[in-house]
Amino acid sequence: MPVCAYCGQEKPTDEMTQEHVLPAALGGKIRPTNPFSLRTVCGRCNSACGRHVDGPFIRDWTTVNDRARAARQFADISTEPVLPLTYVGRVDALAQGDQVCELWIGPSGDSVYHFYRPHPGQDDTVVGRPLNVRPGEYDPGFVMLLIVATNPVWHPTIVLSVMHQFKGAPIHFCNSNVPSGGHPRLRAVPEHLSALHQTLLTMRGVDHEARFNTRADVGDRFLGKLALGFGALFLHHTF
Repeated sequence: MPVCAYCGQEKPTDEMTQEHVLPAALGGKIRPTNPFSLRTVCGRCNSACGRHVDGPFIRDWTTVNDRARAARQFADISTEPVLPLTYVGRVDALAQGDQVCELWIGPSGDSVYHFYRPHPGQDDTVVGRPLNVRPGEYDPGFVMLLIVATNPVWHPTIVLSVMHQFKGAPIHFCNSNVPSGGHPRLRAVPEHLSALHQTLLTMRGVDHEARFNTRADVGDRFLGKLALGFGALFLHHTF
């Protein structure tokens, strides 16, 4: 029987699955031939790595923001790309009842405030939606967007990027008009959020106090998994 590259145990062939040693989110999905695809990882290890190794590393504060920085460096705005947002952290002063507020920075330095109810048992070292939670089990909340760019060529990328990051959440435009003929998720600020709207407008250009958490060992665990994966891909099977 084949041996799982991660746990080292013999498993039936039908328990082996395809594993991206270098995760797709970090550029590891290459076509037509993927040198980072490993087919000798059992389903249990594949699932565990996604939840406890790959996922926490990809969604760590440092990794998220490094991906956003790199994307902006090489983006061609004329193609209206979807870009990752920069994550600042949780702004406790803006919490609304049982909804917390997280501050993100858009492609042109835009202020993106995401209000939502945290998922029970949510790991606060994971940036964005909790890992392995179905859409219906997680409150998408709502977004208050303050656009910085005055050049309209940036606006499609800003809107598309925010929509991609916060799937299912209505996006309220705080300092610009809602695009005509746009998506139903794109809305003006409703009356019941007018006080919050005014607060956010007064905070433009003012330093925010935000906090974030990260795991001290998240990089070490990911490197350990890469060592096993690359060893299985490129070295002798006895590795």
